[in-house]
Amino acid sequence: MTINRPGIQPVLATTFRAGAHEVRLWMLEGRWYVAVDGIQLTVWHKTQADAWTAGVTEADRLDRPAG
Repeated sequence: MTINRPGIQPVLATTFRAGAHEVRLWMLEGRWYVAVDGIQLTVWHKTQADAWTAGVTEADRLDRPAG
């Protein structure tokens, strides 16, 4: 996780695999965040389900052949 907030610890909700990728979800101050292969996506989500969907969508995008 790349959260850098002194004194505030994120709650790691889950880590799972989507294709060849590791997807992590966590909550911080009521917002859900997602990282794929250790790289945090740029948006936060209101629900864990929305964060999960974003992680799976990004993993799928990364698995698609270029072109």
